[in-house]
Amino acid sequence: MNRKEMTELRNHFGPEAKYFTMERVLTAFVDCERTVRGLCLRPYHKITEPEADILFETMKKVLNPAMGKATAELAFRRLEYVEGSP
Repeated sequence: MNRKEMTELRNHFGPEAKYFTMERVLTAFVDCERTVRGLCLRPYHKITEPEADILFETMKKVLNPAMGKATAELAFRRLEYVEGSP
């Protein structure tokens, strides 16, 4: 992905975005040794507004890495992807 595509994706994250929906949220509790200690799967409509704001801000930060350091652009071969095929 290039910078323009990342910006386009980031603009679709938010409660007012019409192309983005969130149904469930998975929260993981991880210790300092990177071991997952607990998981919690909740429906999005049960999350409070302040927590939802934090989720959207976190997703925007994840989609804002320095280009070239944390992201890589992958080229797809045109012959392997045909419009309308399964």
